[in-house]
Amino acid sequence: METLAGKVFVLVGAASEEGKAVAKAFAKYSAKLSLCDSSKEKEILDVLAKDCKEIGSNKTEVITIEMAELHGETAMQNAVKQTTENYGSLHGLIYLVNQRLDKTFAETSLDDLNQLHVAHVESPLLWVQNSLPHLKASKGSIVLLSSGKPRSAGLESFPFALTKATEEHLVRTMALDLAAYGIRVNALCPSYPVDQTAAAEEERLSIRRSLSEYVAYLSSESATFITGQCINVGQS
Repeated sequence: METLAGKVFVLVGAASEEGKAVAKAFAKYSAKLSLCDSSKEKEILDVLAKDCKEIGSNKTEVITIEMAELHGETAMQNAVKQTTENYGSLHGLIYLVNQRLDKTFAETSLDDLNQLHVAHVESPLLWVQNSLPHLKASKGSIVLLSSGKPRSAGLESFPFALTKATEEHLVRTMALDLAAYGIRVNALCPSYPVDQTAAAEEERLSIRRSLSEYVAYLSSESATFITGQCINVGQS
């Protein structure tokens, strides 16, 4: 993915396990990174930034942005402004937030749905809207993290699966709407084993590594004609 070298990417939810894997993959390809997450994750972001600089080449640059409210629009605007003022441009937005809530349909309240709707639908929508002027200028890319959960009905995780299904519809709609500007929008949908064994943990690590390489590919010029896709990674 040589075409990522020197390109600027905002990673939202960078302190998550997926975020850390994606950041390290992009550092390996000499990208310029803006690692964004809650101010509660400052220590993780600082360690991650150090790791990325060690992994990357002399072209790799990393800044961290600790946000008082990850889903607050003013904080988003400030993060995008800080990124573009530091680097001068923006080529990609990567939204890596998966907020789990394991409840059945009968147990789910409207407050539960609203909480996850903010994290999985409203927040990525606002991040994209606030990044659009810069992404239009660069004909950039957007990658969202969804899940394999919306693909099958189940008793557990109803609010999570429902809002992730909505997020995937958002991806397809944005892809249609933004194609005229040369902006591509895709999602990756990982499914992880739930067993707490050494073998299952190794599989989870392997899935994250694969996911990070998929994100890099979808963000590169090699994926120029791929948009509106929600791609499964891991267990079906």
